[in-house]
Amino acid sequence: MDTTSRKYSYLVAAIILVWLTSLAVSQPWVRFVDDTNLIFHEAGHAIFGFFGEIVALLAGSVFQVLLPLSIAVAFSLKRDWLGALVMLWWVGENMIGVGRYVADASKQALPLLGGEHDWALLFAHAPNLFPYDTMIGGAVRNIGIVIMCTSVLLLVFLFAWAKNMV
Repeated sequence: MDTTSRKYSYLVAAIILVWLTSLAVSQPWVRFVDDTNLIFHEAGHAIFGFFGEIVALLAGSVFQVLLPLSIAVAFSLKRDWLGALVMLWWVGENMIGVGRYVADASKQALPLLGGEHDWALLFAHAPNLFPYDTMIGGAVRNIGIVIMCTSVLLLVFLFAWAKNMV
């Protein structure tokens, strides 16, 4: 990819991610992104389910965040900053979903595919934390928003400085 194309790919990605960020922050479910996240959440349960109940419960939320994080690291090692920052954005978007799920532990109002609420069961193992589910979930969500905004800002930075970074 030539320098000009690379430079503008950063800008296009930033614009698209700003739009997706506004959807992720304002909507309870962004279908084409969150449906994908749900697949990886459920895969985490299936892959790590044989390590015991607590690990299996945590694995869904952890795997859906670690998968794009590991891809971001792989892109970073290849110095593919566009790929790395898009994946980092996806980490943040996943954290919004995980935060929403954590905060729902006491209410259990979110529609689930079936079975019990992972975070309600996890908090049952740590009952002193249960009253703080909305606070913990809000913190996870807010960290996700910061990660998403940071990745967009870094894409804008790369757009501004791309001519110097060949």
